[in-house]
Amino acid sequence: MRWMVTGIFGLMVIVGGTIGYAKARSMVSLVSGVVCGGLLLYAANLIRQSHAIGVPTAAAVSALLAVIFTIRWLKSGKFIPSGVLLIFSLVELLLLFR
Repeated sequence: MRWMVTGIFGLMVIVGGTIGYAKARSMVSLVSGVVCGGLLLYAANLIRQSHAIGVPTAAAVSALLAVIFTIRWLKSGKFIPSGVLLIFSLVELLLLFR
């Protein structure tokens, strides 16, 4: 189950980065979304194959995203999208370590 949640989160991050680029022409959103989402998909595959590095990789990327989304939420004051993505990042971390 962990690998599926991580994979879905990875896809959401890629889609979110793509939407950020489409709406605001933010190359940072596109690159960070694709890189972080790709790392999450890679970690999901490692988790599925029971590699020891899978969960720590997914946790590191999720924690990094949680920090980034917290900063963005505090700077913008807008819950959507940063606050929502922060919640998804924290849920991912909780599910990885339960």
